[in-house]
Amino acid sequence: MEIRFSPHAELKIYQRKLFRERIIDTVLHPDFSKPGYNKREQLFKDFGKKNFMKVVVMRGQNYVTIVTAHWVANNKKK
Repeated sequence: MEIRFSPHAELKIYQRKLFRERIIDTVLHPDFSKPGYNKREQLFKDFGKKNFMKVVVMRGQNYVTIVTAHWVANNKKK
């Protein structure tokens, strides 16, 4: 499966000083996920101290496009 980054995701990764390895880890091994709007999916992974990486993706047939990523705190599975 190919992982692609949208131009918006590239910008936000740079602005937020995020590590690509953590984003890719979240996409490949999320702790849980939630449906998003407009056929998007929200993936979450706990990296400790109640900090979750949230990655919004759009899935294609053989690829995943990362739309955006950021840290969220105290996220609860719903």
